Amino acid sequence: MKKAVVIFLAGILLISGCTAEKERETDKEPRTPDEESVLFVFSPDNSSLSKEEKEAYAIVDGAIEKAYGFLNRVYGKDGMHGSAAEILHSDIKALPDSHVSFYEKADPEVREAYDEMLEAVRDVKPYSFNGDDKENGWNILLTAEYALRMDHPEYSLYHSADFEDGSMVPSYYPANDTDKKNQGSKEEMLAALNRYRLAEQRIVDNVPKEASDVQKYLYFAAVLCYQSRYDHSLKSRDDPFQAYDCLIVGNSICQAYAECFLRLCRKEGMDCTNINNDEHIWSCVKTEEGTYYIDVTFMDQDAEKEENEISLLYFLMDETFMKSRGDYRDGKEYDE
Repeated sequence: MKKAVVIFLAGILLISGCTAEKERETDKEPRTPDEESVLFVFSPDNSSLSKEEKEAYAIVDGAIEKAYGFLNRVYGKDGMHGSAAEILHSDIKALPDSHVSFYEKADPEVREAYDEMLEAVRDVKPYSFNGDDKENGWNILLTAEYALRMDHPEYSLYHSADFEDGSMVPSYYPANDTDKKNQGSKEEMLAALNRYRLAEQRIVDNVPKEASDVQKYLYFAAVLCYQSRYDHSLKSRDDPFQAYDCLIVGNSICQAYAECFLRLCRKEGMDCTNINNDEHIWSCVKTEEGTYYIDVTFMDQDAEKEENEISLLYFLMDETFMKSRGDYRDGKEYDE
């Protein structure tokens, strides 16, 4: 397996409350590209947009444009060269997304309950299930609710299951605001979810044409670095769907970065899984050449977003580098 390399940014980076140590050296920092260096041009299709699309796209278009600029600085004529750029210029091929949904793995009885819950939650409607109605009923219901939450975390933006008078019932609330349960209108809840979906799809629809798989992974990571900033205050909040904070609000902790990155990769049909330990979450991508790791949290910095500010130290890390760092010890697959 090829070794991941240190790109730029010397010193110690304090990101997400974890210390990012300098352990790999840079050959050359990318410079501002001239016209001959511009390989990728952001030219979105803005024809016949609805009001909702305009509003959602306005949230992420700035970050997309900056990500294009970053790719041009890295890959342009005066960008990264030499051994330090080996991983960036490699022809690593991502394996296709092989994720199997919890629904696909579920028993028929679980699927039946799952389908009923999904239909209700999708339309913000009431439901009521009593596990005493059939043998092993509560196990079926709890398994269905968990499977729905894992397969469709976006609905956690405004929904969670609750228990009332011996029955499982829904609790609906404004976007990620669990302290105000059962407040806010159905229209507001669905509008927030639609806003997220439109913004997410905008990023995927504008993956640079002719980009390699390595460049696609870097594009997604760069968009999130420009779109969001690490916010320590979020550690004390219970936001069910943290990807919303990252993409729409612009604030993140490691779970939010990783959750967003995973969803973007999978929508593009590229392999991605999240890994976690007691203190941190990062991403694992499987390729034809082997397994690599991407830590979008550590790629970002708690500083102004100016050129050359995204650290490539944590992009496509190999197993050797991972084992050398305490941040990534005892990692296990995270139920995204």
